[in-house]
Amino acid sequence: MYADNPSTAIRYGVITLDNYTPKAKNPSIAKVFKEIGYADELGSGVRNLTKYTKAYSGTLPVLEDGEIFKMVIFERLLN
Repeated sequence: MYADNPSTAIRYGVITLDNYTPKAKNPSIAKVFKEIGYADELGSGVRNLTKYTKAYSGTLPVLEDGEIFKMVIFERLLN
């Protein structure tokens, strides 16, 4: 699965568990989603994507931040 979204980059490049720093790009929206139970703690998305993509596909997700945020998960299943 591939997704991209226009973005205001916090940092440019590939995001991994070793190099990411949780930071909401829109803190007001993040707070609303957390309050209504649609979001966990800040930064849990990268951890969860890594954990579950690895468990279900045997590969790690590819997350890349820039002017366009890109995400690729389950790439092995496409090949």
